[in-house]
Amino acid sequence: MEGIGHVQACLGLANALRKRNHRITFLIGSEYRGNFRKHGHDELILLDDGEDPKMFEKSMNKTDIDDGDDEQHPVLPLIVSRLQKSIVLQHKTPKEKLELRDNAMFKRIYEKMKRLNGKINQLIDEHCPDMIIIDHFIIPPSIAFRSNTPWIFLFSGCPDFLYNSEELPPLMSGNFCVC
Repeated sequence: MEGIGHVQACLGLANALRKRNHRITFLIGSEYRGNFRKHGHDELILLDDGEDPKMFEKSMNKTDIDDGDDEQHPVLPLIVSRLQKSIVLQHKTPKEKLELRDNAMFKRIYEKMKRLNGKINQLIDEHCPDMIIIDHFIIPPSIAFRSNTPWIFLFSGCPDFLYNSEELPPLMSGNFCVC
């Protein structure tokens, strides 16, 4: 998933596995290039033909990732852009936010996974992993129906996504919830 929390969960698990002498390779979008390599992990870049190449031009041209605080993180423009367009930060009541919500986020995630499924399948065939750990809302068919490679579903998202209950506030409504 393209989110800092998801990345941190995967990185934490990868670091623990690396301490036990496992080799970890991340299959990531171009916006995260270099973020796992600097922690000692391999990276395979999954290019999405549907993404705007200019959005990540700075990070794609960069060969070494500097840990200095003087540079803007390459993912920041993407996050800011998505937050500005989302309903989450709008000055509206939770009810007004729900009326604006049309599940566009899930549609974008689904469409992107449809675009990338063939490329994911090709990269898995080329690199033959012993196991796949996936942290995503949608498991692509190239992983879910692969008979010769075991996979594990890591869920680092908000647990509200797992429940459909009238006892909980609606997802992304802004209302407080303890799950």
